[in-house]
Amino acid sequence: MKNRKKNILSLFKRKLKEKEAFFLQNGSTLLQDRFSSSIAESSPIRSYSIQDLINATNNFDKHQLIYSGLWCRMYKGSYGNRPVLVKMIAENSAISSQSQALLPIHDIAVTSQLSNHKNILKLLGCCLELQVPSLVYEYEGCELLRYLISTESGHRLPWKSRLRIAKDIAYAVVYLHTAFSAPIIHANLSPKKVIVDQHGVAKLFDFSLSISLHPEESHLQDVGVGCMVVSIDPEYQKTGIASTKFDVYSFGVILLVLLTGEQFIGGSAGNIFCITDQGKKYVEEDHLNQIIDTRILGEGGGAQKQQNLQDFWKLALRCVQGKCENRPEMIEVAKELKRIEMVFHS
Repeated sequence: MKNRKKNILSLFKRKLKEKEAFFLQNGSTLLQDRFSSSIAESSPIRSYSIQDLINATNNFDKHQLIYSGLWCRMYKGSYGNRPVLVKMIAENSAISSQSQALLPIHDIAVTSQLSNHKNILKLLGCCLELQVPSLVYEYEGCELLRYLISTESGHRLPWKSRLRIAKDIAYAVVYLHTAFSAPIIHANLSPKKVIVDQHGVAKLFDFSLSISLHPEESHLQDVGVGCMVVSIDPEYQKTGIASTKFDVYSFGVILLVLLTGEQFIGGSAGNIFCITDQGKKYVEEDHLNQIIDTRILGEGGGAQKQQNLQDFWKLALRCVQGKCENRPEMIEVAKELKRIEMVFHS
């Protein structure tokens, strides 16, 4: 009995030292990342313990799980009577623990400085006691866009909601590209990185792969982004040059997803190339309805809505053009989306 108690005590002490070591190591890296950021101000965030996360999620109950993927799991929960969303990063044996920790630490550093924007998911805090840090966000009855757009989810997601989501995401990306002296490239835009709250407001999250351009520079060479990005810019694949047009391409893919349903989610760039090359024919030959999500078509609507869909489709095609110089800037994309939305509601 004495040996058993001794072993339990020894294990407890070892785990406590482990948590302290992770906290110090991750905290030091986080401070370095935040100080090296080009953004002057940051919002204060709370430090949560492992026990806080266990209590908030009812010991990570599967019924609290709203997303489970290769790289992370997201749980809804409650902390101090406040709804929260906890993102736990999945450990990968193929990547060193130190390298795995760098991505969420960078995400924490960047997100904490962007959270005041209404279209960016608000970060409340983080847990540094784990080998790979976790993030805690504000939760407002959110759903991932990936699930809302899926035909298997049962959601109808009317066209007016899709227009608003597109505009919201565009505003968030414009903020990244224009609000700071050094533009920020998200570098991982996809329907899995967008959450829509209970009020229909779309919010961007996960800045773990984001890049800050140096002031007065328009691009970076060979930065190694996109290793986990499905909708990666083909121009970057050829040249290794990352600019804000990287995000424009990925945003164009999101527009295609919103218009056509889930055809492009998880698909290869080849599918996008094909749809881009043939896209003009669909409009010119009046065959656009062949690829539009049937749930949108089921809403009905006359010639004005058909024109609305065509304008949206043409904008998406402009964004996913192969040559960077031929793509619009995000601020131009946002203005066009606002115009399309206003015409729809007129």
